[in-house]
Parts: sequence; C-alpha cells; structure tokens
Amino acid sequence: FSYTKQAFNETNDKSFNKLFDKISQREDESDDMEIEIANFLTSVSETRLSTENSERVRAYFKMVSDIESVGDSTLNLAKAMKRKREQKAWFPQELRDNINKMFEHVDQALDMMHENTKMEFSEVRIKKAWEIEREINDYRTALKTEHLANVEENKYKYQAGIIYNDMFSECEKIGDYCINVSEAINEIKE
Repeated sequence: FSYTKQAFNETNDKSFNKLFDKISQREDESDDMEIEIANFLTSVSETRLSTENSERVRAYFKMVSDIESVGDSTLNLAKAMKRKREQKAWFPQELRDNINKMFEHVDQALDMMHENTKMEFSEVRIKKAWEIEREINDYRTALKTEHLANVEENKYKYQAGIIYNDMFSECEKIGDYCINVSEAINEIKE
C-alpha cells in the first residue's frame, strides 16, 4: 500500500512504472503466499483438532483470504492510477487531497489490523478497529455524495470522475478487508 501511495503522488512516468511493477509483483507474491498458507492450514485441519483449534484454523482461513484481498485492492488502485495516466485524466487539487486523506484512513486500518494480528486473541482491539472502519465508510459516503454533485456541476471531466470514484471505493474495500481480519481474530477470542 505504501508503494501505491507513492505512485499516486509520482509525477515522473518512469518512476511511476517502477512503482507499478513493484505493486504488481507484491500482489503476485501475496497470491502465492495465500496458496501456501491455505495448503498448510488444509493439512492441519485434516488432523485431529480440538474444537478451539478447529475454530482457529477457520479464522486463519478467513484472515489469509482477506489479507490477500488487500493485495488485490491495492493492485486495483494502481491500475486505476495507470488508467488515469494513460487517459490523461486530470484531478483537481481537491480530489488529490481527498484521495490522500482516504489513504491516511486506510493506513490507520492497516496498522490496526497489523497490530491485532500480533496480539494475543484476548487483547484484540475490535472497538478501535470498528471506529476506523466507520470513519472510512463515512468518508467514502461523503466523497461519493460530493462527487455526484461535482459531476452534475461539471467540476471535472466524467472520465476523471470514474477513476476517482473507483479509487475511493477501492480504498473502502481495503477497510472492509481489514475489519474482517480483526473480526476473525476476535471470533477466536470469543
């Protein structure tokens, strides 16, 4: 995700393309890791497990899938940026600021998810994770409402608006995946 943030603010095409390639490579690596971990979890689940450990394995399957989905969404963001460049779609400063602010919210969600994965199950900060998720959802809703009004008023070209909408919507999906991981850990606790 940090490469994606850099790519958004990159003005040099060569530097952007290098970042895009890194994002794409990392997403491929996350696909491979998901398969490896899922194969391991499958082999573990074929052994005799206590009820608690069976629940943990199920939670880990959910977590792995959602974490990999963060990689998918991050690549989708980079692809939207690439379309923006190829189509020479211009974002007014307000839109760039809005996307950068959404990135800050997503960073908080990713940090919270990461913290929760490192904690003992009983210590998961689910309330804080939900607060961050609500902030992302509320901000996405505000951006969508503002975007529709701006399109009606022709404040920017329609094509730029499509890419802008794709970007803040993809960020909201990352927030969903982050809360799903924290919820899966929290379910183990319960």
